[in-house]
Amino acid sequence: MSDNWISKPGDKFFRPKRITRFHLRRVLGVTGLFSTAYGDVGSSIYYALGVVAMSALGLTPPVLMISGVIFLFTALTYSEGATMLPEAGGSGAFAYRAFNPLISFIASWVLMLDYIVTMSISAFSAANWSRSAVTAAS
Repeated sequence: MSDNWISKPGDKFFRPKRITRFHLRRVLGVTGLFSTAYGDVGSSIYYALGVVAMSALGLTPPVLMISGVIFLFTALTYSEGATMLPEAGGSGAFAYRAFNPLISFIASWVLMLDYIVTMSISAFSAANWSRSAVTAAS
C-alpha cells in the first residue's frame, strides 16, 4: 500500500480503518541471523532426529508426533507473545513485561546457557560418534 492514498466517498463503508503498524528495530546482522538459523536447523535435523531414532527404537513415529505437537504449542505461544508485545527481545522481553527485570535477566541467561549446553552436547556426541565409527572401521 502506498502512503498517498486518497479516500473516496464509498471508502468509509467498504474500507476498514487503517491499523497502526509497529516496527521492530533491526538489531541482528546477516551473520547473526545466519548462525542462529544454521544452528537451529543443524541441531534439529541432523542431531535430534538421530538421537530420537536411536533412543525411541520402535516408537520413533509417535515420539516425533508428540514432539511436533509440543513444538506447535511453543510456536503458537511465541507468536501470541510477539503479537501482544511487538518489540525485539523474545523471551526476555516477555519475562520483563510479565514479571520484573531480575526475572527477565535470569530467564534470558538460562535460555542462552540452555542453547550453549545443547550445542556442546551435540558437538561432543558427534565427535565421540565419529571417533567410535573410525575405530570400528579399522
